[in-house]
Amino acid sequence: LAIGTNDTKNFHSVPRFKKEFGGLLYALRAKWPEARVVWSPVLEFTRAPAMPPLLGKILEIRAIAMNRMGVRLCNERGAVPAARLPITNPEAGFAS
Repeated sequence: LAIGTNDTKNFHSVPRFKKEFGGLLYALRAKWPEARVVWSPVLEFTRAPAMPPLLGKILEIRAIAMNRMGVRLCNERGAVPAARLPITNPEAGFAS
């Protein structure tokens, strides 16, 4: 699952993210109890392509809070929190 980046950029609160992502994890576990659910954390906004530097810093503060909550929810609800996907060359975009 790649959940949380839009929540972060749209300035949703951490409690809202907790309710919605936590509910999704419960629903997935109820529907497919044998499934291995892996969560990909919010991207690193300070390295996002075409992101203005100040906005990237602001969104990164929010991303850290979202990721902290996401890891907590994964650990509580049987999902696996993955490492952040690297943005190795911001000038080349996400597909580099």
